[in-house]
Amino acid sequence: MSSPYYPRIVVIDLYDSYTNNLVTLLSPDYPIKAHIAIIRGDEFGWDEFRDRVLPCVDGVVISPGPGRSDRKEDFSFCADLIRHVPSPSLPILGVCLGMQGLSTSFGGSLLTTPRIAHGQVQRVRHTGRGLFAGLDKDVEVEMVRYNSLVVDPDTIPPELEITAVDASSSRNVLGLQHRTRPLHGVQFHPESISSTHGAHLLANFLKLCTPRTSDSKPLPDWLLARSALAHPELGPSPAAAKEAEGPIWEVRSLELGEVGKELDTRTVFEGLVRKWAKKEGGVGEVWLDSARPSDPHSLTSYLSAPSLSLSYNLSTRTLHTSSSSSPIPLPPSHKTFWSYLDALQLELERHTRFSGSASEREGFKCGWVGVLGYEIGREAMDGYHPRTAGLNDDGAHPPDVMLHFCDRVLLYSHLTRRWTAHALVRLRPAPSSSDHILPTLGLSSSAASSWLSSLPHLLSSLVSAHSDANLPPLPDFTPGTSRKSYLNSISTARQQIALGESYELCLTNSFTSSLPPPLAASSHDHYPLYLTLRAQNPAPYSAFLSFPALGNTSVLSSSPERFIRFSAAGHVEMKPIKGTVARGRTEEEDRERMRELEMDVKERAENLMIVDLIRSDLLSFCEPPTVKVPKLIQLESYEAVHQLVTTVVGARKPGVGVVEAVRRCFPPGSMTGAPKLRSVQILEELEEGRRRGVYSGTLGYLSVTGSSDFSVVIRTIVAHGSELSIGAGGAITWLSDAEKEWDEVLTKVGSVLGRRPEPQGAADAGRT
Repeated sequence: MSSPYYPRIVVIDLYDSYTNNLVTLLSPDYPIKAHIAIIRGDEFGWDEFRDRVLPCVDGVVISPGPGRSDRKEDFSFCADLIRHVPSPSLPILGVCLGMQGLSTSFGGSLLTTPRIAHGQVQRVRHTGRGLFAGLDKDVEVEMVRYNSLVVDPDTIPPELEITAVDASSSRNVLGLQHRTRPLHGVQFHPESISSTHGAHLLANFLKLCTPRTSDSKPLPDWLLARSALAHPELGPSPAAAKEAEGPIWEVRSLELGEVGKELDTRTVFEGLVRKWAKKEGGVGEVWLDSARPSDPHSLTSYLSAPSLSLSYNLSTRTLHTSSSSSPIPLPPSHKTFWSYLDALQLELERHTRFSGSASEREGFKCGWVGVLGYEIGREAMDGYHPRTAGLNDDGAHPPDVMLHFCDRVLLYSHLTRRWTAHALVRLRPAPSSSDHILPTLGLSSSAASSWLSSLPHLLSSLVSAHSDANLPPLPDFTPGTSRKSYLNSISTARQQIALGESYELCLTNSFTSSLPPPLAASSHDHYPLYLTLRAQNPAPYSAFLSFPALGNTSVLSSSPERFIRFSAAGHVEMKPIKGTVARGRTEEEDRERMRELEMDVKERAENLMIVDLIRSDLLSFCEPPTVKVPKLIQLESYEAVHQLVTTVVGARKPGVGVVEAVRRCFPPGSMTGAPKLRSVQILEELEEGRRRGVYSGTLGYLSVTGSSDFSVVIRTIVAHGSELSIGAGGAITWLSDAEKEWDEVLTKVGSVLGRRPEPQGAADAGRT
């Protein structure tokens, strides 16, 4: 019995943030390994695509994307493909921008739709033919739209016919097909999590994609290697390398049972970790706090006095470690810091022995902890080119990446109220050809044994005696961008959305202050401010990280948002937040605000846009059938705010490194908008090149066992010497009300400070 034939499909990605979601509809019941490739729009020129790629495929999909199909810089060579494809029988499907291109390639025009819609479910009336064959033409379908532009119904070329329209307006054309060739287009997103019948439409397209020759073969490796989808099977096997070379490090653990069970994490951090940090030469301090134990995502806290710090400066492309006196150029073998860190992490995972069970490999068992700043996203995004003169970079800011290496970690389980200690032991020297950092990592066997054996006595000697009574108040903060300027930027953002340049733009502001005089006059210690923050705004991803050698920088976080978590077994989870409202002053008002948030069309659309973006990010490195949304747009309540949260999960392909996977999702979509690349470029202009820095980036750990957990850096104070900053912003859509957006920014800053900031003076000039 012959095996079924799987059509070979190439998707041309015009730098949309939803393109990868099409894979779930193009490969519903078979692996995509050698049958689907997603190629960036600028990966090939027309001649090379025509001569090398088209002979290998049975069908082509032109993705959604920002901009206009009548502008070559947005539509690439796709107009040539539509008009001059060598085989007129080759099926082509255009989605959103791709459908607009069907019309403009044959002479049609575009106009702004009277119903601009992004992330909204709308009813579609169709003919029951073409892609809609098999559906009752008298029954409308519901599809998610992300578009500001539509084809002009008065200029639709005679070669094309209409197959679908907006149920509320027949002039809003939502489907086209060619009269004699297998060219089809839809002006909605069938791949969205909230669209219905998308699988049916794509199944009809796949039926058209029959073998082009009698000996059709899978897509060639050279083409798959240029795909935006990860294909780790084309590279060497990490497992084989580990087996051949053997372990260099080993994780040794000690469960402390009843010892220290009555101690809270603050007592241990102050009584042991801060003292160890000073003895280690002041490399820094790590407290992944999870300060909201009642939250299901706050089950574990991690404390450490790190042994080494590693930082990276994007503008100079140099590394710096706590053991080096001068900057170190990024090795020539690595084009980006992401590649460099991925290589370090893979070496640690491959050559670290851990004797525990699979479940015991989870969590932080020694490794890297720190922050990846927002601007390092410039090295993460394929196709990125700055649209501004450059960042406002006077050098008076923390590095773009700040990491600590922790070879001794204390873990506290809020569930069992027990402590566990982990130590990373170096069993033998790292190979001489390895990176200069790797040979310095890990403790000697005797040092690890000494530390582990000392812990029962040290913990038993501690007594919880701290109080929150005398914590310093958080100072007043002033916005860097005034209310008037911020409102103007919102107006400009909406104009960009109306032009089709973006669906959603996450505009931000920076609020600044200085250390309170008592702290500034004494030690410049930022830790007391963190205690104030955690007392008034506990959050599941609260954290305190200090980097004294990096301009005395500390990160004081009360983030409620998970960016991404990886289990050691490869499970992935992301939890985007979009939609925030302050809690009510009374129970009745609080319930009303909850209800209004859950029903708010604009807030739900914001969340859906980021959910579809995150699904696409995960599909770039996860097995398609594993990417699911178990919780869609659900309400979560915190001390100061209510928020709409979604959970997206997947399974990482074996061979894709954790750091590489994080890169493919960075910067966090909830902090950029969509499409991500174009939105980031527009935001650089709207924010006038202002650095976001740590804010909007991510904070978390990379364990040597392969597990990791990162939060989105929001609701966070970044302290750099005596200067303090808080970033806050919101997603701007076509439905945004400027005054409400400004109010949301103040609400978010207020959740950190415990009071809403009241901008005054020059910073708020022009306020009405």
